[in-house]
Amino acid sequence: MDPVQVAADWGLKVAVEEFGDAARAVAAEYDPRLKTIRVNARVLGDRCDAAGTLAACVAHELYHHLEHIGCVRSRPGGRQREALADAYARRYFDLAVDPAQVRRTLER
Repeated sequence: MDPVQVAADWGLKVAVEEFGDAARAVAAEYDPRLKTIRVNARVLGDRCDAAGTLAACVAHELYHHLEHIGCVRSRPGGRQREALADAYARRYFDLAVDPAQVRRTLER
């Protein structure tokens, strides 16, 4: 499954945007108010695996959408939630890029 297509099927918009000052720490975010998954343009850049990185970010954020609509239990604590979102992305999508690796790239 293509996570970008799944997002569209679920009525979510996917947008690649400049995150400004947050660019160093955030790969993507889910905005439930706008039903949008925003992907940080910095993580895509001119990478040869930009499509895989985009898919990894979107798959990860789909988990947060499922939290928001009550399909999965929202858990406190950032690290645990992010690890669960990564695990969801790896389990349900055939990804060429690991979502956790995208975050590690930003931390450098």
